Amino acid sequence: MRYGWWDSLTSLHGRAVAVMAEPGIVPNALVRQARLRQASPSATGQPMSRQELADSVNTLVAGSGGGARMDAAYIAKLERGEHRWPNQRYREALRAVLHAASDADLGFATPRRP
Repeated sequence: MRYGWWDSLTSLHGRAVAVMAEPGIVPNALVRQARLRQASPSATGQPMSRQELADSVNTLVAGSGGGARMDAAYIAKLERGEHRWPNQRYREALRAVLHAASDADLGFATPRRP
């Protein structure tokens, strides 16, 4: 197992910064790429932000009778690979918002059981 490998470069206030991944956690590039392919509903010419994705998912989940409390931090955890299998309502809403045909298209995998 490798410790402290550099995951990727992201932008922070216009500057590139390296992001260090946790040992044993594999970033989920598919969900991040799917989000970045979507247009921002509020910023013309920009990709959808993590908070905009969370808001869209919350709207769909709430509309189907469920309570939703997804936020930008949760989306970041999905992208970093810290959460690999969101609950069913979240997965359904994420597939709808990100126009994905399956959970696998978003890099989601069921937890392994011994």
